[in-house]
Order: sequence, then C-alpha cells, then structure tokens
Amino acid sequence: MALVGAKSQLYLARRSYFLVSIFSCLHDWYNAEKSRPGLINSTIGLITTLVNVYTTQRGSWSITSVVTAAATATTTLVTLIMYLLYAAWTEPYWKEHCTLNGGQVVQ
Repeated sequence: MALVGAKSQLYLARRSYFLVSIFSCLHDWYNAEKSRPGLINSTIGLITTLVNVYTTQRGSWSITSVVTAAATATTTLVTLIMYLLYAAWTEPYWKEHCTLNGGQVVQ
C-alpha cells in the first residue's frame, strides 16, 4: 500500500513540474527578453543532440536520444512560435512609440 502512495506522490510531483514549466513558458513569452534566450538554448540543445547521435553513437538512435531530440525539437518549435508571435505583435507598436518620442527609447 505504501508503494501506491509513493507512486501517486511521484505522479503529483511530475504533474506539478509540468504545470510550472507551462507557466514558465508563458511568462517567458510575455517577456520577450527571456524568450529569445530560451529559443537560443533549445536550438543549441537540439544541435548538441544531433551532433551526439551522429558522432558519438555513429548515427544509431537510442530511445534516450529519440526522446531528447523530440523534447528539444518541441521546445525549439514552441519558443520559436512564441517569439515570432510576440515580435509580430509588439514591433509595430514599439516603432510607433519610438517615433512619437523623437526616436528615443523611453521606458
């Protein structure tokens, strides 16, 4: 019976981590300065995974490398979409703001 409780606690911990990760991604999306490093880091992670598979493992895809590549590719895609949406929505307003303030960046 204690094992069932431990499994449910582990499930709850994983679920909580997932929800915190979702909140973190949304927060990063809201702050453009933070979503760009997320995009860069996830892209570097994907490149690192591919280099590892094709050099160290000689092109052999293990289960771990497939899961890692899928996770980093998904993160790269999601952060790219969030960054592009944020840039598309805010850049016109930012340019208008700078024009109204004589080209000076006022925060």
